[in-house]
Amino acid sequence: MIFESFPLCCGPEKASLDKDLAKLGDCVVNLIYSLARSIARDKPDGGKAPNEVLSQSLKDAGLRYLAPSRVDKHRLGDVTEAIVAYAWLEEKIKIEESAIILSRPLSKVDFENRKEVWRAAEIGFKNLLITISERMDFEKSELSGNKDRN
Repeated sequence: MIFESFPLCCGPEKASLDKDLAKLGDCVVNLIYSLARSIARDKPDGGKAPNEVLSQSLKDAGLRYLAPSRVDKHRLGDVTEAIVAYAWLEEKIKIEESAIILSRPLSKVDFENRKEVWRAAEIGFKNLLITISERMDFEKSELSGNKDRN
């Protein structure tokens, strides 16, 4: 783990609900998104990953079950951010690799078309979350409120 002194609560499932990890993840995700935009455009660029994109990516990656039921897109975005931060802290993914994964679908879009950029970002973040989930052991049974879901 990068920061040995960080008291990460538990496994990735409960970490996905950690609000402090979501705060860190907000910065990490926006850095990854900005780097991916820069790679795709072949020039420095920056941006903030919208919660609409992050929440849809979580669903598309099949990880919606990690969030509590009946939450809005902002909270789903927080879950996505916490997952990315946790994976990075646990050294399951690097920032550079994440940016490359995210940049692939972005490299094919017209950056003047916001809907096109957001759809490509959804695909990129979905691919990033799938990569993370393949490297981490998410146990559905450990989640309160989701014990009977498979």
